[in-house]
Amino acid sequence: MLTKDDDDWLALLAGKEVQDAEPQTVREVSALKEALHTELQWQKLRMRIQADKNKAVVEAEPKFRQWLQSLVAGIHDLLEQKILSFGGAVYTAFVVVLAVVLSLITEQKPSPNQTDYRPKGQDVVEPSDSIGPIMRLKLEPQTKANEMKQNFESSGAAVQVTKINDKAFQVDISMPETPSQALGDLCDIENIDLSSNRSVSIVIISPE
Repeated sequence: MLTKDDDDWLALLAGKEVQDAEPQTVREVSALKEALHTELQWQKLRMRIQADKNKAVVEAEPKFRQWLQSLVAGIHDLLEQKILSFGGAVYTAFVVVLAVVLSLITEQKPSPNQTDYRPKGQDVVEPSDSIGPIMRLKLEPQTKANEMKQNFESSGAAVQVTKINDKAFQVDISMPETPSQALGDLCDIENIDLSSNRSVSIVIISPE
């Protein structure tokens, strides 16, 4: 059975106003929404820059889809920890709704004729082969960062973990020229496209 806090969490996530919601619940949902919005705008900006450099929009699409996959992976654990307690039926319904929303986002890729998201007067910068920092939401970001460092180093990659603050850690991963099968499997688990990324930055933040 859903508790009042569970009901409030789902209502806030749906954009409804809940006057007596717990501050912690409000902060948690707000952080999740803000992370999603920020990442979406960042990817729109990068793809707009790519279009300005006369690169085909189709080249940006795989990067967008890769980012979308990483975003889903990033929020999955957080959502799972929260909504598994709701019960199987509610969890299944929530996942279906989330899949529909993300599919709609995927169809809203910016084209070269859409609004320029750069601040006026800002120089155009040639994008790198990387899709930029990947955002991950974890209730214990330091634990996840250390876990990734251990797993990737044991698979042959060079890893550096940087503490941004108490609730955010950055994991910079440099892949070897000839990745091992174990590294390839690990990248699949972490939703990292090893075929096009030899240097990956992942920012792990806590929603609390």
